[in-house]
Amino acid sequence: MSDSVQADGNKALAQAIVNDFHEYFSSPLPLTKGSRYVLPHALITVPLPPALGGLTIETFADMYERVSQLLLRQYDSGVKSFTHRLAEPNAEVWVSGNIAAVFVGWSASVDGRDIVHAVNLCSLHRIANKNSNNGNPWRISGLVDMMHLSPEIPLPPVETGPVSEIIAPFEALLAYIKARDWKAIPPLLLPRGGATISQGSQAPATFVWPAFIKQLQLEAESGPVTEKKLFNCEARRCSDLAFVWAPFMLIADGREYGQGVSVCSFRLEEGQWLISGLQETSFNK
Repeated sequence: MSDSVQADGNKALAQAIVNDFHEYFSSPLPLTKGSRYVLPHALITVPLPPALGGLTIETFADMYERVSQLLLRQYDSGVKSFTHRLAEPNAEVWVSGNIAAVFVGWSASVDGRDIVHAVNLCSLHRIANKNSNNGNPWRISGLVDMMHLSPEIPLPPVETGPVSEIIAPFEALLAYIKARDWKAIPPLLLPRGGATISQGSQAPATFVWPAFIKQLQLEAESGPVTEKKLFNCEARRCSDLAFVWAPFMLIADGREYGQGVSVCSFRLEEGQWLISGLQETSFNK
């Protein structure tokens, strides 16, 4: 199988998991089988309306429980059907090794009437020995929504740059990690967010920001100064949501020893782009 054919196949599988995840919310309640599509303890960031709690960051497991209760109340009040599906803009998909990203629109309707639409970024990790869902090994390891809009308000256009404006907080994060300036990192981060990281063949692990910074400190204390050299980055931005697909080389003592990809998502909060989530995979050469 050629590399291009394999890449196209992986893109199709990653998009299929995202599609199945969205459509799962139309399933009978409660939503108890959602781990087929996600890493349950990874994080989802959703800017809910103030009446529903405002900006919410939670695990996928907690999200399924919350949404199940919300939909049960809706059905008890007389709602007959709820539909959740992918919509415009059409999906853009990136895949490299054990990581993928899908940037796509979605919409929801109640009793056949559209009620909300938005765009979200789904980051995915390939999970070893996970072959359910017709042999699909991808699982969503992070999700960030843009602000939800009523159907009569068109979605803003998806922009592709400039990359420098969007990526600046991520580049600052990398610089502070290299300098071991741990106190400078939290102002770059959306509170209560976190990172899902895999190294080599290890299973992905999720850390909320304080634990992530602590992990960086432990790694810094046990080895040489490491730098991530970014190349061929791509960015997308839509309203208050942006992300960067950032391949990198790992450099220590002036020598390249590994590579990987970061998927860094951002939310625009009070005029500032904050890092809302980081999904990453890396491996040594």
